[in-house]
Amino acid sequence: MLKKYLDNNKDIDKRVYVLDSCGSVYHYGKHSQSYKLFRGEYRTHVTNCSGGIISARTNILNNGLEFHHETGIFKKCSGEKLFLTSFKKSDTHRKHFYLTEVHKPNGNRLNYNYNEDRTLSRVEAFGKWGKSLGILEYEYGFGIQGAYILLKHNGQQKTVYRLDRFKGKTEEKANYVVGAEREHAPNISYEYEVKKDRALVPKIIRKNLPENRFQEIEYYLRGSNDIGKFHYQAHGHDSPWVGRVKVLKAPVGVDATPIITHKFLYNNLKKEPGSAQVYDAYDHYTKYNWDKNKRLISLERYSGISKYELFCVERMYWGGDKTRDEILLSSRTCENATGEIQYMRAFKYDEYGNILVDKLYGNLSGTDQKPCRISSKGKVIHTGCECYIKNFTYSNNDCHLLAESTENGVTQSFKYKDDTDLLISKLYKFKDKIFKREFYDYDENAVLIEVIEDDGSFDKREDMQNVSERRVRRIVPLREAPVGLPWIVEEKYVDLKTGIEHFFNITVNNYCRDGRLISKELYDGKEEFIGKWIMEYDVHGNLTREVDSIGHETIRFYDANDNKVFEKITNSRVHKEFFYDFSNRLIKVEEVHDDGLRLSESYAYDYLGHKVSSIDIYGNETRYVYDDFGRLAKTILPKVTLEKGAVESSENFAEYNIFNVPKFCTDFKGNTTFIEYNIRGKPTKKIYPDGSQENFIYNLDGSIQRQTYVNGSYTSYEYDHLNRQLSHVTCDQNGNILESKKFTYNTFHLISEMDAGGHVRNFRYNAAGRLFEATKGECRMTYAYDASGRLYKTTEHDGKGKSVSHIQVFDLLDRVIEERQEDNLRNVLTKVSFGYDEDGNRNTATTYSGGVESTTTTTYDSRHQPIKSVDPLGNVTHIAYKYDYKNELGQIVPYSLSTDPMGNVTINIKDAQGRLVCLVQKNSIGECLHKKCMYYDKNGNKCKQVDFSSTVPGTLNEPLVTAWTYDCMNRLTGITEAVGCAEQKQTEILYNKFGQQSEIIKADSVRILNTFDALGRQIRKFSSDGSIDDNYSYDASGNILEIKDQVHSIQTVRTFDSMNRLAEETLGNGLAVSYTYDALNQPKILTFPDQTGVEYVYDGKRLQAVHRLSQNKSENIRINIARMIFKIILNRLCSLVKPERHVTHTMKTVGP
Repeated sequence: MLKKYLDNNKDIDKRVYVLDSCGSVYHYGKHSQSYKLFRGEYRTHVTNCSGGIISARTNILNNGLEFHHETGIFKKCSGEKLFLTSFKKSDTHRKHFYLTEVHKPNGNRLNYNYNEDRTLSRVEAFGKWGKSLGILEYEYGFGIQGAYILLKHNGQQKTVYRLDRFKGKTEEKANYVVGAEREHAPNISYEYEVKKDRALVPKIIRKNLPENRFQEIEYYLRGSNDIGKFHYQAHGHDSPWVGRVKVLKAPVGVDATPIITHKFLYNNLKKEPGSAQVYDAYDHYTKYNWDKNKRLISLERYSGISKYELFCVERMYWGGDKTRDEILLSSRTCENATGEIQYMRAFKYDEYGNILVDKLYGNLSGTDQKPCRISSKGKVIHTGCECYIKNFTYSNNDCHLLAESTENGVTQSFKYKDDTDLLISKLYKFKDKIFKREFYDYDENAVLIEVIEDDGSFDKREDMQNVSERRVRRIVPLREAPVGLPWIVEEKYVDLKTGIEHFFNITVNNYCRDGRLISKELYDGKEEFIGKWIMEYDVHGNLTREVDSIGHETIRFYDANDNKVFEKITNSRVHKEFFYDFSNRLIKVEEVHDDGLRLSESYAYDYLGHKVSSIDIYGNETRYVYDDFGRLAKTILPKVTLEKGAVESSENFAEYNIFNVPKFCTDFKGNTTFIEYNIRGKPTKKIYPDGSQENFIYNLDGSIQRQTYVNGSYTSYEYDHLNRQLSHVTCDQNGNILESKKFTYNTFHLISEMDAGGHVRNFRYNAAGRLFEATKGECRMTYAYDASGRLYKTTEHDGKGKSVSHIQVFDLLDRVIEERQEDNLRNVLTKVSFGYDEDGNRNTATTYSGGVESTTTTTYDSRHQPIKSVDPLGNVTHIAYKYDYKNELGQIVPYSLSTDPMGNVTINIKDAQGRLVCLVQKNSIGECLHKKCMYYDKNGNKCKQVDFSSTVPGTLNEPLVTAWTYDCMNRLTGITEAVGCAEQKQTEILYNKFGQQSEIIKADSVRILNTFDALGRQIRKFSSDGSIDDNYSYDASGNILEIKDQVHSIQTVRTFDSMNRLAEETLGNGLAVSYTYDALNQPKILTFPDQTGVEYVYDGKRLQAVHRLSQNKSENIRINIARMIFKIILNRLCSLVKPERHVTHTMKTVGP
């Protein structure tokens, strides 16, 4: 790993070579008291982007070496410390070092042990206090197949690496891995090229996986190199092309034939700036350009496959030349084909390479037209274009992120455990006040064992000031192998009144020695056992057996490449088989039913892995077409018969912008919607096929600020510091407020909402953070949860001690098995229970009322479709399905036949796109009673229906045709009834430019016209013949307050209460009716114009009695002769009793 050169003359250290885990060799030189990377090493090729994230902890310039006599410490930028011990080979003056120990930044460590010949024998991981966490053991040997290395993990999983010796152009023969026999994964082998180009080292030319899966690599050779239509001549073995990757091949077609997936062409390799052209299997072209320091400076994407046109360019700019900053990505831009920068991102760093400021430039709001500009050196030229900024701060000694802030005023502060990188607290602040806290704790092995989340205001977890809710997760990890995996997980909350912690739930996990979860036990909030899930795996770790909490077992098998090939739920009547191509892409799923039925869906792919075809179980194909950048551009549906008899398939289209979002979409009828976006890919303008448009404006953080509708009205939004909506106000195009809504929150929950009428609904939450009460006016709802945290009871209160509760009971799979209503005395008002079959279908529904049970039973086939239904009286309905029915086009399409208890038959036939096209009804002896044929346009709108009725069973009358027409927005524009008959009638529907139904032209040519306000509410309805002319006015909540009949000069006036319920209505004739309600939102008293009334009496939610009231309601006089008492049995009116007349009407019970 590390070699140290000594200057023989001065006997001082001069240079150190370090080999990293990726195979790169870096040279470190003496710098003060330590060794740092030579500038010559990072001047070329090296960037700060290769570590996955940009950070000082991935910046190799922060690596350092220190030596103390015969030992050394390699301090990595990640925080790891590698401890080294020297040894000297007898045949060289170089001093070599081997790795003895690694100290991880979380406090754990790795120990390395070696054989006498310095080959690695053992790596063992330890916790901070010496607990063994895991072991890797290495054995070396020579067998029939040659040399090998045996690797064992914790004495269990084994991998054998097969070795062979090859020789490059200059080096001696060395061992190379030619295969890996893995217990935990598919075996893999490698083939090498060692002679053709006399390269310095042998190169892999083929990688093999089981069942003829492979990838091939070809390299440039000396002399002629043909790559399809391209030709390169490499002169001499020292040509810069020789040894570079030329093509990649893989079996991406329909068989195992190698197909070229990528071609690589190189330019200016002998000069400092250069480029590479990459072509995919269809010759789509991308160009990579690098500067004199071999750093990527631009990526050009082209459209076309022969005649290429530039589509977009991404450019990268790097830090100052000849300084440590030169490896830092300073800015990045994306340009369109004309060179206009569409977005730009710029970074500012501290001295270690941490990002201090991250700026995103471009059209963020959707309204900014100012261009982005950048200098040739990557410096932002400020033009006033929009910019969103994030700021970061770090610790000086270990480069830990200490704070992150955004422009909405929220700052996240981070704190770490001493001398580790383990996060112990995360505080959320707004205007320097803490509003949310997260605390973390770890065991001695750096395993997370506790997470606390609350809304406290101070930085100490013990300080509970202003805490309204605290949640706790405690984890007990395994102490033996596999050490550290979560064994017991407790989810809790704190009752702030008592300070006692209560459970949400408890999960107990069990693992095999390989660390795979083999069982999970779940306990509820009362610590009572809920259920157990069991998992089994094959040697590769694929889940082969799974048993849920109620004993349902699923079995799975896999092929040698770990693709699932079989799946069956025990006791079900079907299993599935899966098939793959030579690139491990799923090409067929076949359902094999116990009755011999086999149904399959199949898929096809292009060379790039895009799904280009899917064939359903009936054999009908949907095709997919992609653009040059792999984006779905067209969907082609199966052929169907259209309304005019033409047989066609339907196609839609989409074209994308450089942000990979559609800039226009054309539906199956050719109607196009155009869409513009901001740089985040959010729509800023939509122009619909009818020419109407909507506009959107965003805040710089991406939240929507304003939406303008097609009629010019708009809604503006305001947010709190957590981007939750505080208000939205809708105005007309002149800015007049039409409606507004407001919301308030605490840290975790919505606390209140005020509707457009100013009525407020309040919410309260319990210590567990669950909603337990909602109130609005006199209406009050409470909510209760079972021990598993599921909402099981919702109660409506009347404010006088009475209530009605809606209750649900669940099984272990969270399915509803019972629903009932109870009053406050726990009297059951209604009750329904449900049962499920082995396949999870709800197969029984039993209603209980008056001591009588009524059950409906449904039987399903193996495809979860109902095939038999039995009602409470034993009446049976049968449903049968066909999978071989062919329509007039020769297509197999869905077909079902339903037979009711009287023997009447209904046949449903669909087309290849799954739409109902024919419905036939027959009597019990097979005579046709009615036939209906439906036709659709390309967008799926029903545009014609042909009805054949029968006056004489078995004989159909002349067809009656109804036709519908639609506009480009798929809105109904016309209805023609009795097409072609003397009775033909046509109705036409017109829309205004805002998409509102503005006019209806009736068959008698009379026009019904409508006008609307800015909220889209109808404000006038009038007719061309003067027979109708009504005007409507509304309150802020959208309730109709007044209807003026201009024809008859009368008006109807309404008033509503705070719950938007009708309180009083004065009709056009002057008569008034008023309404009162109880707290359960049920009508209580209806008062007539003569001040008499009707009183409704309930038992919970059931109407029990209706009383006729006299004018003097204060005396509550009831007229007995008009009294009506209703008795309810099985939710049906079974008797109507009029005491004075002694009349009783009885209705027979026939089921629910």
